[in-house]
Amino acid sequence: MKRYFIFLAMLLLFSCSSDKISIKETNIPSSSIIQEHQNIIMKFDRELVPDSLINRWDTTTYAKITPYVRGSFQWTGKNELSFSPQEGFEPNTDYTIELTDNVLKHSNKS
Repeated sequence: MKRYFIFLAMLLLFSCSSDKISIKETNIPSSSIIQEHQNIIMKFDRELVPDSLINRWDTTTYAKITPYVRGSFQWTGKNELSFSPQEGFEPNTDYTIELTDNVLKHSNKS
């Protein structure tokens, strides 16, 4: 099976009052090589959304992917966000992912 290269530069910390929110883990291997239609999963160090948003697909841009990849986001847990590409990642392409302030949209943090 063909593998696809992705360079993943994530903004790991957000200012949140005096607290910092960080990504605890992802499903991106240390080699940064992923499948064309692989979901990107980010697990945060704290809960960010209520139960009512879990397992619902969302078109809110929680992360900016460059070059642009069309897809949807889904909170799979109170602290876990998944991105599913609609058309897949291009082979041999470097991508960057930068989390947006929308990640905190449903959080009780300011």
